[in-house]
Amino acid sequence: MFNNAALDVAIGLIFIYLLYSLLATVVQEMFASRTGLRGRLLARAIQRMLDDGRSARPGRLGRAWKWLSGDQAYKSARSAAKAAPKVSDAFFAHPLIKYLRADTFLVQRKRPSYIDPETFTKVLVDLLRGPDAKPGISDRKLIEHSLQHREIAWKVNRDKLIGGRHLKDHHKDWTYPKLEEDTAIYLESVWADAQGDVSKFRGFISDWFNEMMDRTTGWYKKYTQVYLLIIGLLIAGFFNVDTIRIAKALEANPEMRSQLISQVSAFTKAHPDLVNQLKTDQTALKDPPPNVKDTAARKAYLAKQAELQKKINANPAKAMQDKEVEIVSKYLPEATHTLGIGYEGGFWKNVNRLTPFGWLLTAIAISLGAPFWFDLLNKLMQLRSAVAPNEDGKNSGKKGPAPKNLKTVG
Repeated sequence: MFNNAALDVAIGLIFIYLLYSLLATVVQEMFASRTGLRGRLLARAIQRMLDDGRSARPGRLGRAWKWLSGDQAYKSARSAAKAAPKVSDAFFAHPLIKYLRADTFLVQRKRPSYIDPETFTKVLVDLLRGPDAKPGISDRKLIEHSLQHREIAWKVNRDKLIGGRHLKDHHKDWTYPKLEEDTAIYLESVWADAQGDVSKFRGFISDWFNEMMDRTTGWYKKYTQVYLLIIGLLIAGFFNVDTIRIAKALEANPEMRSQLISQVSAFTKAHPDLVNQLKTDQTALKDPPPNVKDTAARKAYLAKQAELQKKINANPAKAMQDKEVEIVSKYLPEATHTLGIGYEGGFWKNVNRLTPFGWLLTAIAISLGAPFWFDLLNKLMQLRSAVAPNEDGKNSGKKGPAPKNLKTVG
């Protein structure tokens, strides 16, 4: 029988990390959903695309110093910047974007957590061509006019677009939001690349948005890892998930290792493809749209996207959360009981000078995420199952003691 204590200890620790990573992920996703983290990062990306002047501001410490030191020029410029409408303000005031909001109890005027590239393109083109667009008439001249004057064709008041026949006398003093320099240069460049073809121009804008969303995904991953580290530290301290203590307990107790390995084996058999299960909805949202000319396929695609969008607006990665909660509630209590995790007998009886370091190790492990630990757990279990038959074969090949000569009675 295979009985490598070091490997079993590693598998036991990884299983604990996986379960608590799933728990931390549930908490993090709930936090992200309730606070509109995805929507805020999406809004930040769109502001960077449309209001490039904001990226030229001094850093937070620099702004704080200028404000506290009484820099009047900075304060005046800041007040003027707040008063001047931005292109991104007009973008989020567009009805197609405004009604994608999903306000929560904690966050009012919550930004949408997902915008389709086609939606972004349509809204930006609408802002450039303005209210004078007519059916059957090309938008080319209207777009060229906006690009030449480096401003959009709508005025904006808070979260409402105003233009065309809706302009009143008191709106005349309002200015049209200006295209920031870098944004204007880029739009003029792709307009020239498109040779004034509106359809090609839309395609370039869609590609631009997709590239920015790839960066936004990277931002979200960084934020998630930081939040998981903080949540992991809180979980480790609250439940006393001390890596050092758990490792020592597993090393010293073969029966405990055996029980935990049995739980791990049952877990991996029940969830052989957990990572892909948890990412189903996210992958589906990234499916490329079908051919524009195929009307039936396109309608089916848009219906599918709308259904997935409802899930995300209600609670980001809702399907993932349900699966994670199910797994945590099924396996975590048993593993915790087996290892004696907690504060049974009092706080001071369960902590020592090394305990904070054990909590920190657990928090760092949790911040790596459940997919990382699940993948590693599968590999180690495969290694364990591959080595075990070889060990058994070696043991069975050993020759036993020679049989004693038996006397024949007769």
